[in-house]
Amino acid sequence: NSRLRNMESTGLSITTSLSILPLAFLGACAASGGQTMGGESDALGNGAFVGSVEISEENLVDNLEDGNDEIIETTDRSGSWYTYNDGSKDGAQTPSADGAFSPSEGGPEGSKFVARTIGSGFTDWGAGMGLDLNGADTEGETKGVFDASALSGIAFAGKGNATITVNVVIGEVLSKELGGLCDTEDGAGDCDDTHRVTIELSEEWTQYVIPFDRLIQTGWGRSVLFDKSTLVSIQFTAADMQTFEFFVDDLGFYADE
Repeated sequence: NSRLRNMESTGLSITTSLSILPLAFLGACAASGGQTMGGESDALGNGAFVGSVEISEENLVDNLEDGNDEIIETTDRSGSWYTYNDGSKDGAQTPSADGAFSPSEGGPEGSKFVARTIGSGFTDWGAGMGLDLNGADTEGETKGVFDASALSGIAFAGKGNATITVNVVIGEVLSKELGGLCDTEDGAGDCDDTHRVTIELSEEWTQYVIPFDRLIQTGWGRSVLFDKSTLVSIQFTAADMQTFEFFVDDLGFYADE
């Protein structure tokens, strides 16, 4: 069941404004002092930023305020939260990957509920939590996709004691047994090398902003161009050998003006 969710992979009070505050791109040229394009965000490395973006109501994936595992349903999104792990013998995770996901109380700026996972003892690739954007009705079936062509990236509020990868999973990378389209029998390489960024979380609530064009694969699997019209899942993974506790809230998409 843990492998069904993931193989290697894997804010704040969101307003209903349609506007996006200026977003800083401190770029890959940090060695030469960096490059800014407005705003006051800080680069975290690997393409993520401490942000200050507002997410419109229609682009809010979930703020957990309904207290259940379902994301906010729209005409083109419907899915749920889950946890997953590498199945290590001595591994322990809450919520359990074998049971239903339940939000925890708390969150930033008066939020009532938040997605949280805690665990230790995972020695292969780790453990995490995530959600499908258009989950399959039956386990093992191909998952639906969400078309984010008009959008620029994702943002979420997070905190914790772990270094995590944020994986934005597309169907062409995800293996068939996990609900994707990738099949190793075609000889093109291993599946599940998802497009991601790595973030060392802060113990304070922080909004993290991840532009789609900064997502990269690790490189151990087949090379696939990121296609934001075929998003399947968003996943947050703590790597192996960590004792972790981390929280995610107010997750959504944003669009540059």
